Amino acid sequence: MRTKLSGLALLALMLGTLLVACGDPTTTTAPAATTAAAKTTAAVSATTAASTTTAPAAMTTAAAFTGPKEKLSVIVGAQAAITYLQYDLAKALGYYDEQGLDVDIQYAKSGTDAASALIAGNAQFSGNAVDHAIAAKAKGKDLKMVASFTNLPGITMAVRSELKDQVKSVKDLKGKTIGVTGLGAGTDVLLTFILNKNGLTRDDVKIVAVGSGAQPAAFASGQIDAGLNSDPYVTQIVSSGKAFALVDMATLEGTKDIFGGEYQFTGALTTPEFIAQKPQVVQRLVNALVKANQYIAGHTAAEIAAKLPEEVTGKDLNTYIKGLEHSKPAISKDGLVTLDGIKNNLASQKVFGVVKEGQTYEPASFFDMSFVNKALSK
Repeated sequence: MRTKLSGLALLALMLGTLLVACGDPTTTTAPAATTAAAKTTAAVSATTAASTTTAPAAMTTAAAFTGPKEKLSVIVGAQAAITYLQYDLAKALGYYDEQGLDVDIQYAKSGTDAASALIAGNAQFSGNAVDHAIAAKAKGKDLKMVASFTNLPGITMAVRSELKDQVKSVKDLKGKTIGVTGLGAGTDVLLTFILNKNGLTRDDVKIVAVGSGAQPAAFASGQIDAGLNSDPYVTQIVSSGKAFALVDMATLEGTKDIFGGEYQFTGALTTPEFIAQKPQVVQRLVNALVKANQYIAGHTAAEIAAKLPEEVTGKDLNTYIKGLEHSKPAISKDGLVTLDGIKNNLASQKVFGVVKEGQTYEPASFFDMSFVNKALSK
């Protein structure tokens, strides 16, 4: 009798274990789906509430990494700027965890500061315009872009609304004060090229450094008459009625008007030394960033915003969503850098004075797409 009872008990135990392992799909997946739907709805309508912008459910979908994590330090040229969205989104979606990375993201006041920190060895990667790789080479330093974030500038030149009757074109900015995110930053290079294309020089205007997040206040106070910036800040400024868009390089059409084609702008930079020392770590980070690129390409602005924490989107979620919708055409769908995009950037660097007369650089020397190609082949 004891043997019979043990056999029955064993059978019951095995059946119970099987049921637990299989589970009931209606009870295990419905809450996650409900949560995701609620967040997407909230992203469209809410303007506050951090609970609508965080996505714990997304984190649970990441495959658990069992080995020790590699610590990485990243310095980004502006906080919460959509031109660097991939770094923040990859973290929010758990893509770094999937790759066994512990990524510490710090934000600099400008792209110039971020590139300087990377060159100084204070970080292993940066979020920068490729401009800084070109500027570094001119000084005998090498930086490589290993993943593209934006294949268009994604930058808009806005002008104070009070000047709408006076400023009808770039030529009308003569004598005005124009803000860029940092002297020597990508926005400064773009401004110089735009002025030159319209028959003006830097000496015809006053150029001041005003960080991305500080520009809305600078417009409101009258500190600047015009400014070059990325989203969500540009959309915030224009939506508030403080300014209007004069030049929009968030679309291919607008960029063609200035450069005749695409323009490689932001991405992930690192040093050749780090690539040589830890190629597998570079690959893992690029895997995460390419996956973020693909997520952006396959989802609406509202769906993307619903996955991000409030420190990225800000409290005005609707404005962030509008800004992302505006800038989405500029965002790389696959992380690939193109030669034409680099060539147009080099043209702007010649006008800016970084590339001197007679100097020639091989466009392919500023990027390494082997890691992106490998990520895309998976």
